[in-house]
This record gives sequence, structure tokens and C-alpha cells, in this order.
Amino acid sequence: MNPSRRDLLGLMASGCALCAVDPALALTPRRAVDFVTPLPDGRVRCEVCPRHCLLSRGQTGECRSRSNHGGELIARGWGLPCILEVDAVEMLPLYHWRPGTRALHLGVGGCNLRCAYCQNADISQRRPDSLRRASFLEPGELVRAARARGVEVISFGYTEPVAWLEYAIDVAVAARAAGMGVIAGSACFVEPEPLLAFAEHLDAIAVTVKGADPAAHRELVGVGPEPVFEAVEILHRRTDCWLELVNLVVPTLNDSEADLTRLVDELGTRVGTGVPLHFSQFWPSWQLGHLPKTPEATLAAAHDLGLAAGIEHVYLTNLAPHTGNHTHCPGCGETLVERLGTQVLRDELSGRGHCRCGRRVPGVW
Repeated sequence: MNPSRRDLLGLMASGCALCAVDPALALTPRRAVDFVTPLPDGRVRCEVCPRHCLLSRGQTGECRSRSNHGGELIARGWGLPCILEVDAVEMLPLYHWRPGTRALHLGVGGCNLRCAYCQNADISQRRPDSLRRASFLEPGELVRAARARGVEVISFGYTEPVAWLEYAIDVAVAARAAGMGVIAGSACFVEPEPLLAFAEHLDAIAVTVKGADPAAHRELVGVGPEPVFEAVEILHRRTDCWLELVNLVVPTLNDSEADLTRLVDELGTRVGTGVPLHFSQFWPSWQLGHLPKTPEATLAAAHDLGLAAGIEHVYLTNLAPHTGNHTHCPGCGETLVERLGTQVLRDELSGRGHCRCGRRVPGVW
């Protein structure tokens, strides 16, 4: 038997919920896409991401989330989160934004990328309204439910929010109006105008890059890296959104010293050395199930390479315990935030923002 909405919100109180309502039973409001060019012949061109899908009536874009319905581009995932889970903000990962704060993380079906290692392919590679787990929640209701259970942050990140940007923005507006924080994890394969519209309602974002080599990037996710680097630069230079960067280190594809050096140099050119960089361990999944997980030695080498290049804060994620989980003072080297994976064990920065030596540590503490 499928759970009722009351059951769903009750599950949120215990820390985790997966929606399980047949979408055929849900009456989902029709939400038009904001960034679109309609054509005289009834076709529409989506302007959300660099794919610029040109859709005839009845067609759905590469993201599986936007369809031409009678000459109007419709967001078919609006109001249909299929994952709702309460966890720390470090899950995205964000290590320099309110450490240890709990957030309601949500995901919606669909994605505008084809990441060969996707751990949520059963969700990301399907239409959001085709998932039996999807249950309708309008933005205000989702925000009220989160606040009623003591959660003060909304997070978009289990799936790619660019694919369901319309819902993400509407939820973010409702959350901000309620005095809540809003954060996101995204690959940021998105056009500048929609990105800025999204960032206007965000407090922090973790952007996942997949290396700087165009051929390897295409093999991993199906598109080139330049739009992602442009988005990173826009976020850093044109918004007030706190930014952290993540790179998944995949054996044989982007894990060589030359690959990592090229990435670090590219990021240094785009955003300087003050933006935290996370090197994340790859685990075999989906189309890359034949590859081994990233060796700890490779991650340690990436960590050291980043520090040697002058990046002030370099982290290792998906690997614990490791000193790369911790936040250290870039001046004296003291451990200021101690973590076991994403769990905060000791925090000497919150409410202060600087080390005892006087060195300020960038972030939201």
C-alpha cells in the first residue's frame, strides 16, 4: 500500500523518506519553463542548458524533464520529489558552510547529463513523472514540513537540479521567505541566465567538475567541460553564493598526474586559490562497474598536488578516516574542524571564523 502524504511527512521526522505514490494518481499543476524560445511553427527551444533542445509538439528534451505541450515548454517534474532525506550539509559536500547543520536534501527524476558512473541512474535517467516513488509536494508545503521538524536548510542535490530548475527555484523562494537556508549540489551544465536566476536564491553551492580534459569529460558525462568552468567562474565572480568545488577521481579516465595538474591549474585560473576543492573517491557503479574504486594513494597524491599548487583548502571525500577530511588553518596548520567522513567531531570555527593564530578562514561559520 502506498503511504499517504501524512505518512511521508512523518517519515521525514525520523530522518529519511522515499516517496512512494503512483504519479498517475497525482494532479500535478502545469508549470511553464522560464527560459525558452517559442517558434512560429509550434516548436520550442529550451534555453536552460547548453544542449538547447529543439522540440516539436509532444517531444521531451534530453533532460527527460521538459516537454513541448501544445507549443508550450512544460516542467514535468515540478512538485514531484522522489527523494527526501535529512542529513548534514557535508553530504553535498559543503565543508565551509555552517558545519554539521542538518538539511532536507531532495531530488527529482531526470538529468541533462549522462554520467557513466551515476549512482542514481534509476532516477536520473527516467522522466520524473514516471517514477512510482514520486509524490506531489508543492513548495510551501515542503518548507512547512521541514520547519515543523526542526530543519532550517533546504538542499537540492541527490539528482541534478538543473533538470528541475523550475521546482528548485520555487522551493528556494518559499524557503527564503520562511527564513531558511538554501544550498545545492550541481554539475552546473547550465546557461548563465538560468544559473544566475538560481544562484539569486542560494546561500551555497557545491559544483562537481569532472576534470579538464575535453575527451575524458565527454566520455564520463557526455558533454565537454567548458560550460561548467564558465558556470564556476560566474558563481565566483558575479554572485554572493558560497562556492565549493568537487572532482570525482575516476581510475584510468581522469586520475593521472597530468589530468589532476591540468584541473588544478584551470580552477586556479578561474577562481583563484581560496575556493575549497574536494577530491572524491570513485566507487564502481552503473556503466563503470568494471573499474576499481579510486586507490587511497591516488587521492592522497591529488590532495598533495592541490596544496602544492597553493589551494588553501583541499579535501578528500568518500574516504574516511583521513586527514583530508579535516579543515586546517592555512597559516599555522592547526586542525580547526575535525571530521570522520561527513560527520563533524570537533568544530573550532563556528561563530568565530578564524584560527587562534589570527588567520581568517573563508566560509560561513
